[in-house]
Amino acid sequence: MYLDPRTIVIINIFSSAVLGLALLAVSQGYLKQIRGISQWAFTSLLHSFAWILFALRGVVPDFFSILLANGAILFSMAFYYRIISVFVGKEKYLNWVFYFVAGVLVVLAYSVWVKPDINFGILLMSSSSSLLLFASGYQLLFHRNERPMSHLFSGLVFVFSATILLLRTFYYLGWNTSPVTSFFTPSVMQSITFLTTYLTAAMLTFGFILMSYDRYITQHEQAEEKIIESENSLSEAQKLAKVGSWEFDLDTNELKWSKEQYHIFELEETPADQLYELCRTRIHPDDLAPMDEAIRVSKELGKGVVYEHRVIAKDGSIKHLLGTGETFKGADGKKNMLRGTVQDITSRKKTEQLSKEYEHFFNNSNDLVCIANFQGYLEIINPKFVEILGYSKEELLGNNFFKFIHPEDRASTAREGEKLQTGERSLNFVNRYKKKDGGYILLEWTSTADRFNGKIYANARDITYRSKAEESIRKFAILESKSKEMEQFAYIASHDLREPLLSIKNYVDLLADEYKGKLDADSDEYLYRISRATARMDELIKGLLDYSRLSKVKELQTVDCNEIMNQVIADIRVSIENSNAEIYIENLPVIQAYPLELKQLFQNLLTNAVKFKRKDEIPQIRVSTELQNDVWQFKFADNGIGLEEADREKIFDLFQRVHNRNEYQGSGIGLAYCKKIVELHHGNIWVDSILGKGSSFYFTISTT
Repeated sequence: MYLDPRTIVIINIFSSAVLGLALLAVSQGYLKQIRGISQWAFTSLLHSFAWILFALRGVVPDFFSILLANGAILFSMAFYYRIISVFVGKEKYLNWVFYFVAGVLVVLAYSVWVKPDINFGILLMSSSSSLLLFASGYQLLFHRNERPMSHLFSGLVFVFSATILLLRTFYYLGWNTSPVTSFFTPSVMQSITFLTTYLTAAMLTFGFILMSYDRYITQHEQAEEKIIESENSLSEAQKLAKVGSWEFDLDTNELKWSKEQYHIFELEETPADQLYELCRTRIHPDDLAPMDEAIRVSKELGKGVVYEHRVIAKDGSIKHLLGTGETFKGADGKKNMLRGTVQDITSRKKTEQLSKEYEHFFNNSNDLVCIANFQGYLEIINPKFVEILGYSKEELLGNNFFKFIHPEDRASTAREGEKLQTGERSLNFVNRYKKKDGGYILLEWTSTADRFNGKIYANARDITYRSKAEESIRKFAILESKSKEMEQFAYIASHDLREPLLSIKNYVDLLADEYKGKLDADSDEYLYRISRATARMDELIKGLLDYSRLSKVKELQTVDCNEIMNQVIADIRVSIENSNAEIYIENLPVIQAYPLELKQLFQNLLTNAVKFKRKDEIPQIRVSTELQNDVWQFKFADNGIGLEEADREKIFDLFQRVHNRNEYQGSGIGLAYCKKIVELHHGNIWVDSILGKGSSFYFTISTT
């Protein structure tokens, strides 16, 4: 006895509908987070709808009972394939099944209406359904990763159902057994197919539930692992940051702590109802009242808390803690709770104590202390900067520090900055800084740099007075030494050199007078030249004696340079008039100087300007001065014969002449004499000259 096909159809309708609705209900419950479960439920309902259409065959047109029913069957299998592929993570190339189903339905429509052939239609549906079921089974059974048993079970169900449909295909292809004699009649084959469809739908739904459950368990385990991992990470993070977390029940005083919180308080884990009283024994007694007040305000007003307190460690040391908390309701919605964190800020507190000490040192240091960037801008300065330089803080911070450095010291300062940027330290570097009143001070720097943040850290000491004192002592020692040397030289020159020289000159003069006219002309010429040579040598010795006397330490006096210049012009008036020289004197300053030496300096320079004139050219001489940073600069300019560039330095050395003695008389000591007088006044002397056009002699005399 065989089941009636309509009975089998009804069973399929009922079973698919019940399974679909049941699965749909489950999908809204605890398995709702499983991806694809709702789609599977709707696919089961689509399968049920297909069997409803089959049941209406003969009642409605074949278009609905055959084409739509088979279309619903094929699309449900296509959806199974899609859901399975997504479920196992093979989401590429999913749409081919829908194109395949559409193509099958077109061919099926042709076999139903255009060229009716029932066997071909059955063959087409069996083979195409088998292919779709094999494809779903392949997705579940064949994969590089290990699969759970639920996947293997569902995959075998797909393969079993596909195999049955494949046998049905072979049956219609060539198995032509008589319905009377053969057991496998078309009705039997159809019954087997329908029953297989029922069993497949049921088993697949069961298998999908198993797979979903496996997925749920796997996801749950993964979630638990992530929670554990997250808790461990949080614990490590709290340990590194020295931050503990806590929860406090404001009604019952129950307290819960994280592991790091116990570590901070140096306590063992304690029950929540005992922990609050235990932790109070570790809190500094002076901090209990403020903490209790913070808790009271939070309880009464529902506000969060922020508080600092100290904890007494086991070894007696003090820890500083910063606590923050926010109110919230407990799980029952009624409890008044506080949740927050505590951070160990002991290191920060110690840093703040040190910072205050450093700040006190920074603000009260007698040295200039600053931080600047590599671009040359001051970023932080201490009050001593303002006090010593006289500028406001805004003026100093708003300008590049090179603006305040003496122009002659900027290059060396830049080189020192480059050295700092390579990682070297700068020790005892000295440069001059301009004060707001225009004067300069001498600063001695000690600096270091951080190449990573581009900062220079430096302090400087005002060594202006120390430097002047050291320079004065050094120069005094040099002058004293030179004075002794020159005194000894002067003694030798005046006694041991000059005395025999004068004897020679006297005897030569006697010989010349006594034998004048008695000797031949050559002999008279020889005696004349000897007398001239001894006279010139005597002149040189006298010049050296005068030069040596400059080394003696004397006392500075207030000198009006105009008066000194007038005296000099009066002394050399004959030379001025003989050369028709034109002399222009600007108003000269009153300075601290040595009067006699200054007069000699003016006289030597003015005499040279008159003497070294060009032929057929009236000498024009201009004397002027300029004050530059507490230093007077004098200038003697002429339109004389000028100098070669190579001669500009050597003319200030003793006995260095650059012109013919027969053309220009002189001992070669005059400019060396000038140089020594200038150095006696702590100045410098130099010349700018163009051969054939004139010279400008400069010298400086300090006013301090």
